[in-house]
This record gives sequence, structure tokens and C-alpha cells, in this order.
Amino acid sequence: MQAALADGREWLDPAECAAFFACYGVPFARTEAVADPKAAAARAAEIKGPVALKIRSRDITHKSDVGGVTLDLDTPQAVETAAAEMLKRVARARPSARLEGFIVQQMIQRPGAYELIAGVSSDATFGPVILFGHGGTAVEVLRDKSLELPPLNTALARAQIERTRIAALLKGYRDRPAADIDGVVAVLMQLGRITAEHAEITEIDINPLLCDTDGVIAVDGRVRIRAASAPAEARLAIRPYPQRLESEIRTADGSVFAVRPIRPEDEPALRRFAEEVDAADLWHPVFALLREKSHETAARLSQIDYDREMTMLAWEDKRVAGLARSAADPNFEQAEAAVIIRADLRDKGLATQLLQELLRAVTGQGARMAVLAYPARLTRLNAIAAELGFAARADASDPALIRAAKVLR
Repeated sequence: MQAALADGREWLDPAECAAFFACYGVPFARTEAVADPKAAAARAAEIKGPVALKIRSRDITHKSDVGGVTLDLDTPQAVETAAAEMLKRVARARPSARLEGFIVQQMIQRPGAYELIAGVSSDATFGPVILFGHGGTAVEVLRDKSLELPPLNTALARAQIERTRIAALLKGYRDRPAADIDGVVAVLMQLGRITAEHAEITEIDINPLLCDTDGVIAVDGRVRIRAASAPAEARLAIRPYPQRLESEIRTADGSVFAVRPIRPEDEPALRRFAEEVDAADLWHPVFALLREKSHETAARLSQIDYDREMTMLAWEDKRVAGLARSAADPNFEQAEAAVIIRADLRDKGLATQLLQELLRAVTGQGARMAVLAYPARLTRLNAIAAELGFAARADASDPALIRAAKVLR
């Protein structure tokens, strides 16, 4: 992207697109840029199979309109001959266009595969949106598509696919086996990740994305870019998962716990955690959701807005060891925090370190002050608050409640 912007271009060429998608694990037909007919023949020999040959020019958007595309070339000699003839045709059709060589692309032979479309576009109100639907050359006629706001998780990506008519075909029917829907889900999730990481990207169009029982592979794709004026997250309607907050906690006895922000798929682990904590520890109103021990309440706790809310989980293998949560007011004047640790791990000092990780996240959100409010009977929280630099006092309206405050830098 940086090279294309420095070159004054707003579109990545096909070889750049293939390399870009490879960085995110999106399967893409092998696509190479070459300088001349002989180099095109040599690259075709490496691919070992039918190839497509396309003219490479920043001045030509619709290459087939000027004779700049030739398909199903079986031999290196055929590629060299086709490239030489293509240069003459395109020069006659567009004499002012800058010709920069050729694109040699592997021809994907997947008879019977479904042609899908996946991409990213920009909405004036909501920012980037993820598109999915029935692709191919008739995409405008079929009008079978759905939109979703990034970032995506597995459940959201599957729901987006389900909103299209082609979803029923992908599941298989009669003698047709089910296609690799998981592969499509992975592509959609990566598109969401791309939008959250690259403010320069304004448009992505993968069409067709071939899908059958053997997997998915993109045959053609376009990526449009422009110089970014703000961080990528700033343009998203939904704050993405803050991966930068992932870390580890090592307690005094040598135990190691992975720590990360909560994700929607943590809901089953939260329900198990609700069974393993002491009921007396569910003192904070936010923990009331754990008392009901239902799918709905755990889902409400696990699906949060990372902009003003934060929930950090400490993990012991696949079990939740502790949970620290905060919610800031709209002006970020203060964020109220709470912590709860599994009953069998209460004496490891985990609460103090987990709260430290939460404070780091809350500081990053921009909150001016963190507040711990807890029952006075929980004397162990007095020591934790003091260790973390909170100033504690009895609540004026309820002497049984302690309010501890800390100004955040």
C-alpha cells in the first residue's frame, strides 16, 4: 500500500492484491507481475498449468475492453506469443496508456464451484461495511447480498451468510455436498480485521470467490486505497477487539495466567465461571448477570462496547480464573471498576494484577478517574485498593459501602 500511494495510485494491481491477501491468509490464485513477454513465458512455466494473461497498466481499468486479457494459455510459448500480440492490440486501442508489463495468473479449474462475492465498501454514516453475496458476472442482476458492520466474529459472519439466498445452496442439496462455509466465514472475518487495521483501504472487491467442498479461493480482487488522515479504528461504527491488551500474569507462587479482553465466544466459559465463584463475591451490580447462570445473561456480559466498557479475563488453560470489569461515563470523567476471582484462586494475588491490567485498558480509553465501590465487609479489597494507589473512604450515603478513587494519568 505504501508503495502504491508513493506512486500516486489509488488501486493495487492484481499482483499486489494477491500479495496483500496472502498476508491475511485469504486463499488467492497465484498471481505474478512480469515486465515483458519472455518473462511472462518463464513465469507460466513455473506455474505449470493453464494461465490467464492480463496487461498491466495503471491507466486501464477495464482491460478486456481493449484486448488486454487472454485466458486458458496452456504453454509458455503460447503465453509469449499472446503477450506480444496483446502489446500491439492495447497500444492501438489506448496509445496514451502507460504499459508496465503483464500479470500472469493461475487459471483455477473448479467446475461446479459456487461464485461468491466478498468485499468492503464505505458508508457515509456507518463507515466501512462488509459485503457478502452471490458473485460472478451477474452479481448486479442477482442482487443477492448482505451487509454487516465490522469487526466480525464467527457468529456475525455466519449470520451474514444466512441472510443471502445462496446460503441454502452452500449447505448442499440432493447429490451436491455442502460447500466449505467455514472457509467463507474465515474470509469475512479477515476482511473485518483488514478494515480495523488499515485506514488507507476504502474498497475491497473479491469476485469471484470460488467455494465448494474443497475450500475457497479468490480468483480476482481489487483493493482501493487513499492516504489516511486518522487511525483505522476511528472510522469504525463498532470498536474492534483490542488485541494489544493481551498479556500474561505471573503470581508469587509461579502460576501463569493468560489475560485478554472478553470476546463474545467466551459466553460458555462465563457460565462455567458463574458456577465456580463464591455467591458472596457477586456483590457488584454488574455481576448480577452471573447469578442467573443463563445463556442470555452471560451473552450480555460477553458482548461489550470496547469504547466505554472493558472486561478483562484471566485464564487458567480454558477456564476463567478471574474477571475485572469497568464502564466509563459518556464523558470519560470516571470509570467504575470491579473484580471477581474464582473461589479456589482467591489467595494467589490474582485480583491485584488483574485490576492493574484493567486500569491499563481504562487509561487507554481516556478515562480521567477509576473508582472501586465495594462493601465494607470485603476487607481484602481495602489492601488491594491501597496497593494500587486508590484513596478509599466510606460512602456518604451508605456507610456499608467503600468508594476508592484513583486519578489516571
